Amino acid sequence: MNDFGLLNWSILIGYIIANLILGFVISKKISSANDFYIGRKTTPWWAIGISVVATYVSALTFLGAPAWSYKEGLSVIAIHLNYPLVIVAGGGFFF
Repeated sequence: MNDFGLLNWSILIGYIIANLILGFVISKKISSANDFYIGRKTTPWWAIGISVVATYVSALTFLGAPAWSYKEGLSVIAIHLNYPLVIVAGGGFFF
């Protein structure tokens, strides 16, 4: 269990290298603070929507909700069933 293994190390190193290359390539397109923060307002609506959903339904939700429902009972899972309604309502309000 303590051995991380060659496959895991190669995946981790490949992931880090890919992120560094992607950051280097994308950084060439940024020339001002506005480019960094609002991206010249060229980001499509669907990419913003995916980002909002991914932020809202984070890894903590996938890890924390089952643990919370295991500890407190299945009634707390109803909170997580409302996510689609909140996403649609929030998207309709802001877009």
